[in-house]
Amino acid sequence: MPTSSVFSRPAIWAAGLLALGAGACASPDLTVSRLDVTPTTIEQGADYSVVAEMRNDGAGAARTKSDGRNASMIVELQDAPAAPTGETITAVGAPGDLSPGDMQGLSINPTMSPTKAPGTYYVCATADFPEIYAESDETNNERCQTISVILPRPDLIVTGAKTGAASGVSRRIYINVSNVGGSTAENFRVDVFQTAPSPWPLLVTTCPLTSIPGGSAPCPSPFIESLAPGDTETVAAWVTFPADRTSGVTETVRAVADGCHPPTEPVSLPGYCRVDESNEGNNDISLSITAP
Repeated sequence: MPTSSVFSRPAIWAAGLLALGAGACASPDLTVSRLDVTPTTIEQGADYSVVAEMRNDGAGAARTKSDGRNASMIVELQDAPAAPTGETITAVGAPGDLSPGDMQGLSINPTMSPTKAPGTYYVCATADFPEIYAESDETNNERCQTISVILPRPDLIVTGAKTGAASGVSRRIYINVSNVGGSTAENFRVDVFQTAPSPWPLLVTTCPLTSIPGGSAPCPSPFIESLAPGDTETVAAWVTFPADRTSGVTETVRAVADGCHPPTEPVSLPGYCRVDESNEGNNDISLSITAP
C-alpha cells in the first residue's frame, strides 16, 4: 500500500506563518555597487564626472520609514577613506522602497574648487547615510576612489591660420595661438604637418629659403617663449614643402601649436611635447596652402 504524507490544516497555517515571519524579519544590506570617477587627475576649478550606484544586496527590503526617510547615498570628497566627515558633493535617495536586488544610481559632473590644495584625496560614496536601517552587514556601506588634485595647466589651441606671399621656395604663414588653460605655457614650437601621403613635419623657419636645404635650415624654427592664460600670439613664419612637391599645387596641412614628431625629436622633450597641457587633442587646425 503506498504511503502518503498528510498535514493537518493547523500545521499548514503554522508553516505559512513561519515563512511570512522569516520574510518580514529579513534585513536589507545596502552597498555601493559602483563608483566611477573620471578623470582621476583633476585640475583646480575643473569639472569631473561621478557615476555611483547603491544596491540592496540583502534578503529584506529597505522600506520607506513612517517619517518619509528612505534608502539614501551620499558622495563626499574626503582626505582619507572612512573619514568621519568630508565635503559633500551630492546625495540621492531612492524614490521609494528598495527591494532586494534593486539599485538607485546617480550621474553628476561636479566642479573641483579652484582653491582646493593640490594633493591626494578620495571620492567616497556611502550607502544608508545617515544610518536608518538595521542591515545584515553594516561594514560594506562605503566605496572610495583615489584622485589627485593638481594646479591648472595650460591649454594651447590654434584659433586661426592663413598664408601670404611666396619668397624663394617658401611661403609666408600666419598662425594664431591662444592659451585657454589656467597657467602660462613656456617655450614651445609652432609646426606645420603635411597630412598626405603621411603625417610628417614640413620645414617651418623664421626666414624664407632660397633653396631647399639638404641639411639643417639656415634659420631656426619659430618658438613662442611665453603665453599667459587668455593671451593670443600670432606667429609669422615661412613654410617650405619637400622638393618633390609641384609648384602651384594646393595641399591641406595642419598648423600645430606645441607640435612634435617622435621620429625626429630628441629624447629630452618631456611628455607629449614641451608643454604639459590639460588637453593635448586640440592643438591644431587644418589649412590649405599652395606650394611656391
